[in-house]
This record gives sequence, C-alpha cells and structure tokens, in this order.
Amino acid sequence: MKAKLLTFSFIFFTIPLFAFDLIQAVKNLESPDPALRREAALDIINNVRDYEIPEVVVREAIAVAGEMQLKEAYAGLKNILLEKKSVVEYSGFTRALAGTSLGYIAEIDEGAQNGDKITKPLGEALLTDVSPVVRAASCRALGKTYNRKFAEPYLVQGLNDPEPVVQLECSRGLIRLGAVEPHPRDKEKKQSLIQSSNLKPQQTISQDEIERIMAEASAKLQERINEMYEGFINYYKCGELTCKSE
Repeated sequence: MKAKLLTFSFIFFTIPLFAFDLIQAVKNLESPDPALRREAALDIINNVRDYEIPEVVVREAIAVAGEMQLKEAYAGLKNILLEKKSVVEYSGFTRALAGTSLGYIAEIDEGAQNGDKITKPLGEALLTDVSPVVRAASCRALGKTYNRKFAEPYLVQGLNDPEPVVQLECSRGLIRLGAVEPHPRDKEKKQSLIQSSNLKPQQTISQDEIERIMAEASAKLQERINEMYEGFINYYKCGELTCKSE
C-alpha cells in the first residue's frame, strides 16, 4: 500500500513526513557526488505529484536535472511545466525552469527520432500558459529540440504572441532550427546546416520577415523599459509614478 503523507501541525508551521527522505535528498542536491545529486533530483521531481515539497527545493532539483540532462526526469518536469498531477501550483518562474530543463534534455534526446515527446508539452505551454516567462522559456527550449517537424508549427504560432519577449524567443528558436530562409549569400551555409543536422528542407519563413518581427519586438521591449525608468524617476522625485505638472 502506498504510504500516506502524515502532517503534524503546530501554531506557526507544519512539518510533513514523506515516504522518502526529503531532508537527505536536499542535502544530496549539493553533494559533489554526481550519483547522489542525480538520485536526489529524481526523488524530488518524481514526488511532486504526491507531496507538498517546498518550491525552492523543487527549483533546485529542476536545475540539477537540466544540468545533468536527466531523461528520467521527463515525466516529472512535464507535470510541473503543465501543472498536472501536482499537489502544489508552482509559480511561473518554476514552470519556466522546468521548460528550460526539458530543453537541455532534448539536446541529447536524438531530436526528430524522439517524435513529439518533448516538443508537445513545450508547445502546449507556449500556446496556453498565462505567464509570458513560461511561454518565452518554452520557445527557447523548443529551439533546442532540433526537432523541426514538431517544433516549428508551435514556434510559428508563437510569433503572434502579444508579448514581445515571446516573439523574440520564437524567432530565435526558428533560426536555431534552420526554419528561416536566409539571404542568398547565406544559402550555402544553411544547406550545410541541414545536412549536418539531418533536417529535411521545408517551407521556411523569410529572414526579412523574422528580422522585422524581431525589430518590432525589440522596440516594444525598449519602450516598456523606458516607461519603467520614467516611472521610477517620477516616484523618486514625487513619490508617485506620474508627477503632476506645476
């Protein structure tokens, strides 16, 4: 029978008792022994569906899984990214970190030979997540899959995202996949990339179009930065985001 989570509640805090040794797992995350770090990361990630593990611990485990490119962490990372089968609703930053780690795993997971196992959850997050941080991280990770057949349709749809940072990351992802038609002077270089990555030539987006999208997105981001800076200066001078004219 699966062990149940027992909880002792005190006035100011709660101490959960886990079916696995969480305290030891946290210690092992910082161990110099790769085997211990690997085991600890997998224990934590694979138990988020059943136990309320502190988010800061989950983040550290996700980072280790990405750094070590642990394929065994795929299911747990997917659940965190899509908030499925998890006891805790994780923040956008944590979900984005899960997507980023999936991208690192995809780099060694044989690209197109792996079908849409990794691209599908990343694409779903790109198209449905409410956080632009998660959507941008998903774009970046999709570009690392080297799986143009499944990743390109998601990235093309992402070019229409309302957030400029997501548009930028989708553009970069398409470039990385070799899905952008280069200027004539770069065609020979692109053909070499296709041959080296076993990608089949497909209908591509023009480089001029991608450059236009990236330029517009960058301008929007700069405009937001300028507005934030102006608001900060006004608050410093007047105590309000907008100073009243004298």
